[in-house]
Parts: sequence; C-alpha cells; structure tokens
Amino acid sequence: MRALQRLFNRSHWVLPLAALAAAVVLSPACGEDASLVEPRGAYQDATVPRLDGALVLYPDATALDGGASDGSTEGGPTDGASLGCKVVIESPPIANDNTHVPIDTVVNYATNPPSSGQHYPIWASFREFVTPVDRRYYVHDLEHGAVVVTYRCASRDGCPELADALRAVIDAQPADPLCAALGEGVKHRYVLTPDPLIPTPVAASAWGWTYTADCVDPASLGEFLRVHYAQAPENFCNDGQREF
Repeated sequence: MRALQRLFNRSHWVLPLAALAAAVVLSPACGEDASLVEPRGAYQDATVPRLDGALVLYPDATALDGGASDGSTEGGPTDGASLGCKVVIESPPIANDNTHVPIDTVVNYATNPPSSGQHYPIWASFREFVTPVDRRYYVHDLEHGAVVVTYRCASRDGCPELADALRAVIDAQPADPLCAALGEGVKHRYVLTPDPLIPTPVAASAWGWTYTADCVDPASLGEFLRVHYAQAPENFCNDGQREF
C-alpha cells in the first residue's frame, strides 16, 4: 500500500512535467506564428516530399538527351522516368560585394550557378542566347529581378530539344506589366543561355537563390521562375545588351 502511495506521489508531478516537455518540443518559439515557420536556406514545394535538407525528388520530370555529340550520355540528364529528377533549390547568403567591376575583371562566385556578387555594368538582354552569356553579365540581370535559366550542353548541335523544353517553361510565364509599360518589346525578365560551368544539366538562378536539376521538370522550374521573379534590389525592365 505504501509502495502504491509513493508511486502516486511521484507520478503526481512526473506526468505533468513530461507533458510540458512535449509541448516545448512541438510548439513554435514564443511569439512565433506557427503558420510562418518554414525551412530556412531552402525552398520546398509543399506538394512534393522532402528527402534530405533542400533535396526534393520530382518523379514526373522529363529526361532529355543533352549528352555529348558522340551519342553518349556523359554530362547529360539522367533518366527521369526510372530514377526521378533530382532538384535542389537553395538560398545561399547574398554576397557582401555586389558592385560593378570593369570588363574582364576576374570574379569568383560563391555559388554555382551564381546568385549574387560582383558583375559587369552591362546586363544581358531578357531573351534566349545560343552561345553562353558570360556570368558577369547575367548576374547583373539577377540584380534587376530577372531569373536566368541555364543548361549544360556538350553537343555541337546545341541540344535543341533541351533548349526547346526550357523555352516552353519560360514562355508559359505571364507577361510583366512593368516591362510592357516601357514599350521595349520585353515580355518578362527571363534569360535562357547555355552555361558549360553549371554542375548539372539544368540550372537556374535568381537573386539569392539557386536551382539545379538532373533533367527538365516543368513543374518545379516554373514554380521557381514565378516565386523568385522580381525579387531583387533593383526592379528594372529596361532591356540589356543583345550581342556580345
């Protein structure tokens, strides 16, 4: 009987303390709205599963041949049908120095693709380019609120299917009324260019954000274009340089 009484006396305060500890673990920080709590440093689409950190798997992505001209798949997209398309979206810190630098200045970017940093005083036109645009030009586009879509192509033919798929995602984006008001013929601030330096077959960058993918996934790429459009220090639609 005395043993039961001692057990009751202990549980009298142990159970409430356990409940309090659980509440502390599960509840948001004091004064923080639970609806606003989200992963920091990475973007996650709520409709797809998070695998690890910023890594998200999109099993319905389209795999296209962007491999070498000899027919191999070295450096090309993976098989999205069987393996899924690995998409990583991250928000690295903004560079401390985002100043204009003279043409031919060596710039080392902290992210790949670049998402901020020093850049040329001239920016690239908001359009598609067949030959690679120097990163020091297109980082200036990012500062103007543009999103730059890049792809890695080892083929001498230019990987037309890969470019077509990416162009379709860009063309599906709505027109920007700010650009239309200028009357320069710019629909929106997107740049499409090859970039042999990106780590994956497909990539995109906005000011303070990067997107890399093993293949073309219109859903995740389109969402990245919409969410991070016009989210930069300068909101300019004035068109840039068309030829380099």
